[in-house]
Amino acid sequence: FQGRKRRKGLRRKDGTKGSETQHIDGRRHYAYRYWHKNGKPFREGQIEDGERSGLFVEWYDNGQKAAEGGYTASHREGKWSFWHQDGNRDVKQSGIYRRGIKVE
Repeated sequence: FQGRKRRKGLRRKDGTKGSETQHIDGRRHYAYRYWHKNGKPFREGQIEDGERSGLFVEWYDNGQKAAEGGYTASHREGKWSFWHQDGNRDVKQSGIYRRGIKVE
């Protein structure tokens, strides 16, 4: 992202970090990051023109990666990988996506 940048973070009542966004040129373009209550990462991604875009990553609260892939216009696009909480790959969900539909 290019342009004016502004960071914004939210904390839970117990003081732990809950979310953080980096706004670029207003509210329609921003990167976001959320954390589980235990402080481990939960989800991060980007919004462009009000839609999910670019790399998206999500983790379980044990720190194991749950999902990773790309979005275009809020649709899963390209290679997506999914894992179970125990770290084993979820072969049923993992694959190639086009406009949000798994094609291989």
